Amino acid sequence: MPTKHQRIAVVVDPELSDALAAAAERLPHRSRASLLRELAMEGALQLQRREPSPIDALLAVPDVRAAKSDIREFIRHNPPAPASPESPHGLSEALEEQREDRL
Repeated sequence: MPTKHQRIAVVVDPELSDALAAAAERLPHRSRASLLRELAMEGALQLQRREPSPIDALLAVPDVRAAKSDIREFIRHNPPAPASPESPHGLSEALEEQREDRL
């Protein structure tokens, strides 16, 4: 159908397929495009109503990015050196040095 509005292409993965099927049960006789629009509009309203989480607030800070991997996986592959009796706070001191270099 002709329109003056921009169109978008959407990949129907299993999650979206399930969402469309659930929407079709509540809104029978609607096209998939109409169901998708309804889901998008309802989702936008829900996001506007949602209280921001501490993670959302943190990610809103400039230059803060979400982690790309799990810290437990990183530590499993890069175990920290054991603490030395001569310097029991060695890891904390190394971290402080790194912080000083950045500030």
